[in-house]
Amino acid sequence: MYMLLNIDLCHFVGKLNPFDTVSHRQSAIKKRIQSFNKIKNANLLARYIEFNTTALHFFKT
Repeated sequence: MYMLLNIDLCHFVGKLNPFDTVSHRQSAIKKRIQSFNKIKNANLLARYIEFNTTALHFFKT
């Protein structure tokens, strides 16, 4: 589960605009990680990861 969460975070981070400045990218990453941290309920987190496992597709290619 931990690995899936990391892959999911990488998936979101990968969708950042490459032309943004470093500080813009860092704040975007922070916001995305904070939104993960707001999910306290393990069932919700599991469902969220299951819904976003399409991120695995990008790592297989």
